[in-house]
Amino acid sequence: MIDATEEEWDEVFHDPHHEPHRDIFSIYTASGEHIGEGQLSIDEPLGDAQMSVLIGLKSLWHQGYGSSSVMAMLEHIFEHLGLHRAWVDVPEYNTAARTMFEHIGFQHEGTLRQSRPHHGSRHNSVILGMLSDEYANAYPEGTSSHVTTWDSPKF
Repeated sequence: MIDATEEEWDEVFHDPHHEPHRDIFSIYTASGEHIGEGQLSIDEPLGDAQMSVLIGLKSLWHQGYGSSSVMAMLEHIFEHLGLHRAWVDVPEYNTAARTMFEHIGFQHEGTLRQSRPHHGSRHNSVILGMLSDEYANAYPEGTSSHVTTWDSPKF
């Protein structure tokens, strides 16, 4: 491909199907306890980032750590990276996670049928997304002011 035109080079190196890069964050409480991980798969040519959050200590589930982590990641995606879209792939059986993302402002974008094996059977995944203008309208002062737990995670 040495004789490639500039357009051909752009097709190869700006292919929307290329492998995105990943940012991985450790999530800590204010007291320094490591409680989970956050991950972004960033696809700059498409202007989006797929998010995932895992709070590993089940005793800390449903206490705001997931929401606080998502809010901090959204701030990073939209305010620091300047991306257009954040999205997440949630197993349909994880209704608590879906409710959390919808409460934050994510919109249902689609369903991947039977895309996820779990306990010997196949389950649907729900794709939820938020666009940069939806973020700006919902959080005009950014998300930092919306982190409600005093013991909020830090990256």
